[in-house]
Amino acid sequence: MLQNLKNYITRSNVQFVIIACMVISFVWSNKVNSWFSIALALHYFIDINVFKKLKVAFLNKQAWFFYAIFLWYAIWLLLGGLDANAQACMERKIPFLLFPIILSSENYITQKRITNLLYLLLASCIIAAIVCEVYGYLNYKSHGNAVNYFVYQDLSRTVFEHPGHMSNYYALLIIWLTLIFTKNVNTLVAPSKLLIIAYIFLVIFLIQLTSKTIILFLLLFIPWLLFKYVRKITNANQFFKLSAVLVILCFSFFYFNKKIMPGRFNVVNELQNLDSNVAFGNSTGSRAMAIKEAFLKVKPVWYKGYGTGQAIPKLLEQLVQKNYTDLVKWEMHPHNQYMRTWLDIGFFGLLCVLCLFFYALFKFIKQKNYLAIWFVVLILVNLATDDMLEIQAGLVFFVLWLCLFLFIDKKNPDVNSLKISAINS
Repeated sequence: MLQNLKNYITRSNVQFVIIACMVISFVWSNKVNSWFSIALALHYFIDINVFKKLKVAFLNKQAWFFYAIFLWYAIWLLLGGLDANAQACMERKIPFLLFPIILSSENYITQKRITNLLYLLLASCIIAAIVCEVYGYLNYKSHGNAVNYFVYQDLSRTVFEHPGHMSNYYALLIIWLTLIFTKNVNTLVAPSKLLIIAYIFLVIFLIQLTSKTIILFLLLFIPWLLFKYVRKITNANQFFKLSAVLVILCFSFFYFNKKIMPGRFNVVNELQNLDSNVAFGNSTGSRAMAIKEAFLKVKPVWYKGYGTGQAIPKLLEQLVQKNYTDLVKWEMHPHNQYMRTWLDIGFFGLLCVLCLFFYALFKFIKQKNYLAIWFVVLILVNLATDDMLEIQAGLVFFVLWLCLFLFIDKKNPDVNSLKISAINS
């Protein structure tokens, strides 16, 4: 037994276990994964071959898309000064340096292991969703109000603070399972009934979370999916099944939001009569005004920005000047990573960030890796609706999975991986 345990404790297996624990922890805590990031770094650097690995990492051209972002922020410290905001900003950017170094030079993650990671994430997300549902139901019973059961804040707050951030984990899984069911990935095994039930549950829970960001993403994903799927329809029965599913989903979503959370998606109303009196609670209107004022603030220094970590102080300075009382009270931030990056490190720094994601997107399109393609689209949509590279829950999740897709180990393919893999490489 000891010999078997010794044989199992290899660098490959240890790395996989650490990454697996990190993946499982995402939905439960936005801070616990920091400990697994440290463990991953220790695993990498405690090795006699560490200098050889570092040489490989710094010669990897793909990895330099990540390094360039970290270096740009580091150099722009000189412009903004090394204050508390700058230090916090640089700390949050460490994944841009850490993950590509590790996964570009010592990567044991194969296609089969990526699939296993997705199954682990699936199990973790289902358990978390069940906990949320139970919490919401108990809260409903104690208050005698059905709204307390269905409202998205109550569903998510027992596990994760922000339903929008939480929704990204479920969105990745729904993309993956949808691609399996529609045979847009290489898989030779038919989905089990248990997997179908899990998928339905995830869809219901995502509808309950009602993240505007995910709805925006689905407006891009579903038309593409229909285009891919309709081309494969061979009889009327398949067409009617597809139509029935779409009608049920649309009816469920709009009925739920109309009855339980009226006004949640009154975007048109939220964008009317916008001025300095706009309320922070007006999620669409307040974001629109914050982005507008951020743009006006960055215009005089559009090419260089204000320096690392200076985006929020400069935006608040602008909001105070324009007398946005409620937005200043709540310390409003742009809720748009493109604008926040522009304020921090200028237009060319923003281009540096965009180069990474568009490089990855075009590479995955060339590979016809649909899961990775839509994951990058999910990132780009999130960057347009929130400061996701400033939030650990988003940054670590996005950068880790992007590195896993980009630096996948192709030297040691598992001959059985095609039977269960959801990656179309």
